Amino acid sequence: MNFSECSLPIQKSCKPKISNQGMFVFKLFEALDCNPTNALRYSDHDYEKKLCNGSKKLTDKMKKDALASFSEEKLSNFCFENIQDSNLQNLSISFGFSKSIIPDKKMLSLAIARQYHLIFTSKKNDVENIIISEYQKIEAGHISNGIKYHKALYDGDSANRISSIEWIDAKTYEVIQVKINILNSGSVPWINRRLIFKQEKTSCPIPKAEREINIPDIEPNNYFTKTIEFETRGSEGEFVCHYIMQDSDGNDCFPNRNTFDIRIKVTFIPD
Repeated sequence: MNFSECSLPIQKSCKPKISNQGMFVFKLFEALDCNPTNALRYSDHDYEKKLCNGSKKLTDKMKKDALASFSEEKLSNFCFENIQDSNLQNLSISFGFSKSIIPDKKMLSLAIARQYHLIFTSKKNDVENIIISEYQKIEAGHISNGIKYHKALYDGDSANRISSIEWIDAKTYEVIQVKINILNSGSVPWINRRLIFKQEKTSCPIPKAEREINIPDIEPNNYFTKTIEFETRGSEGEFVCHYIMQDSDGNDCFPNRNTFDIRIKVTFIPD
């Protein structure tokens, strides 16, 4: 994988927030507090565009400049803030992930940051694609450089959201049905687990009935499927309905994860 092969899929996943290839590269370096191409913010960024599409290669000096101020945390945050949720699965597929897996956005962003670090440190133009392997390490709790991310409560435990993470459209004051499908992708059986709804905004859509969902015992490589009724309020906007998975003692099994979140876009439509 080279700089272009890493950057192009990410830039596409940032649309419409960052729709220009050249601006993407400029902002990526800006996130690292460097400007190895000596670009002006309001230029046409033609050279940066060529770096993104592969018609130009990173020079050794550019790599050195990027490494001088490299921060895994800053680059990870840049990816997390700009990658659009609706494009997340297509992005992961482009990096070799299974089509049946929807990755955790924070973990994928950190894995991408580590891929860029390898690109910048290598004397070669092409390096190994380490995004999947780094994602697996991060999932197992191998975090560095002060990134605030927590491994699963139980060693070997893992969960993947299989159902869609795209925004669900709804009207104000409407009851909608949302189907979730979660895979126990680790090696730990789920015994006496629950999904707990955490209301972070008063205007957020809420479950019509169950705020706590009891999960039947699920062995590894098996699925939990549930249809939840949500009731929207009178406020328009994009809302992330946050769920956590707890064990029988009330401990968060996957701290600081967004694996179980449901995203609802509410619009007022007059009768």
